[in-house]
Amino acid sequence: MTSRDDTRGETRDDTRVETRVDVKPRSRDVTDGLQKAASRAMLRAVGLGDGDWEKPQIGIASAWNEVTPCNVSLRRLAEQSKLGVRAAGGVALEFGRHQHGPRRHARVARES
Repeated sequence: MTSRDDTRGETRDDTRVETRVDVKPRSRDVTDGLQKAASRAMLRAVGLGDGDWEKPQIGIASAWNEVTPCNVSLRRLAEQSKLGVRAAGGVALEFGRHQHGPRRHARVARES
């Protein structure tokens, strides 16, 4: 009997073949190796600890700010996203994203 198990690996002829997946291929650029000690020091300064280096780092982009009403809810969305990443075993790192705000919207409306 031959079947496939997508979550754990493959099974062929009732013999399990494990497939190893690197869950943090890009995070290793910052977390592994002596040459990345300065990067790890910066991450420690923002709250990462010894238990975080083996976890995947997931970036949460947010355009939240206090001055545009259309973006007020994005803060809550980013917080919920970070909770989900942490619940799944990752390290959530929120970063800001440039947004144009009301002046850009007004100019676009005038040009239309």
